[in-house]
Amino acid sequence: MQLMLHSNITYSIALLKNGVVKLMESTIGKAVALEYSGSGREIHGQAKRSFKVTKTCEILKAAIIRKFQGTVEEKSIQSTISTWLSGAPDRSGGRKEREEKKKMKLKLLERRDDLPPEQID
Repeated sequence: MQLMLHSNITYSIALLKNGVVKLMESTIGKAVALEYSGSGREIHGQAKRSFKVTKTCEILKAAIIRKFQGTVEEKSIQSTISTWLSGAPDRSGGRKEREEKKKMKLKLLERRDDLPPEQID
């Protein structure tokens, strides 16, 4: 599996971030990414599972280290993975959906402000 993932990182990728993003996107879907954080911390009141302790993470890190021939530290890889996982809610239309909800809420508040006080519940 590690060899397959290593070949998935094209040789044109020169930056750690790009390599991690490519592997994470090809390995983990949004639904799974939403279940994890880098080290399993509670985020916004929601406890998530630790991705760091998974076999998948171990294999991904080994593939990245192999690709970059040991020139990157495991800590940097883990940090990049954590950052990628934290962006999961925004993927696959998540950001657009959140922005639309925000706009709708603002419109409702504006309408409420336009009503006379006696019509506000």
